[in-house]
Amino acid sequence: MERDPIGNDARRAARERVLGERPVCVRCGIAEFDVLLPVKRRLLQEHHLGGRAHDAQLTWPLCANCHLWITERLAEAGVSMREQPDELARTVHWFRGISVALRMLAEACTRRADALTEAQHQQASPPPSRDDPKEAA
Repeated sequence: MERDPIGNDARRAARERVLGERPVCVRCGIAEFDVLLPVKRRLLQEHHLGGRAHDAQLTWPLCANCHLWITERLAEAGVSMREQPDELARTVHWFRGISVALRMLAEACTRRADALTEAQHQQASPPPSRDDPKEAA
């Protein structure tokens, strides 16, 4: 039994107001209100795909862990988060940032496809027959 069902419902309703009906981290797919942690009054963070200094409007939602993960990948790829001195340098960093994000998205798509394939195989496997001699043993 829940200790504070009214408080729990109120927290869930508040999270739903902030996130909408179906919040999902683009990378890991987490969508459970109860495990998303507040970060500066929000449960999902906006990741700037090309870097905020290079494109402040192009974003997608990530949980805090995935946002830290992709930020580290950007640093590894040499993407500067600082404003660049000219348009060519900004564009180079933007393209590198986008390529990191697209690789991340491709990996997430592969994971989801693999999970769906596994679920499909499990559904296709018939349950053991009651007359199966292996079950009788």
